Amino acid sequence: MRQRTVFRFVAQLCAVTVIVLQMLVEVSPAYSTNSRIGTKVAGPSPQYILCSPPAGSVISTSATSNQRAWMPTNVSSSELAGPGVVSLSQSIQSSVNSSVSANFSFSVSDLFASASANFGVVLGQSSTASQTWSYSVNVPSGVTAAIHQYKEASDLGFTSISEVQLSSTSCGTISNSSTGGNFFPFKSTALSTFCYALVSTVPSRVATIQVNSGCVPNI
Repeated sequence: MRQRTVFRFVAQLCAVTVIVLQMLVEVSPAYSTNSRIGTKVAGPSPQYILCSPPAGSVISTSATSNQRAWMPTNVSSSELAGPGVVSLSQSIQSSVNSSVSANFSFSVSDLFASASANFGVVLGQSSTASQTWSYSVNVPSGVTAAIHQYKEASDLGFTSISEVQLSSTSCGTISNSSTGGNFFPFKSTALSTFCYALVSTVPSRVATIQVNSGCVPNI
């Protein structure tokens, strides 16, 4: 009698186990994809997919705003305590590099193409030009100043769209935007794309990027 009871218990336990396993199979998530995905990767459950293009890829970058700016180059004169005339006369290679505040990935080539199409500016990641640079400015009394050279640039706002892995079974895109603080020098090295200004400590004027400035000699 006791033996039949044990067998009956074991049979009932097995039946319950089969039912539970069937329920787990029925609620398991199904593999899904979208029109941009074509690769299913074999692996441990749950299965996953590869994004196309790969996750992290930049799909597009477009310039959304443009402000005129002037970026300080490496060319400057010695300081002069006014009153007097401070002069710059140097045969040196002028150079300046881009300065970017955006902290996300973007396509530089797409950005430059968009800036050219939307705002008519031809930009580069850097600018170099070699020649003799000459300029003179009056320094007022009580001011110690030097001449600093600036290169015309654009302060761009832009949006970049990238591919992302949303989950093990889906992909999508994410859009990141920067409203400004991204400075790129004009590609042209024409003299009209350079200017000069006094840099002084009294009153305070330092060789920093000037946005929407005419960059004329001033203190």
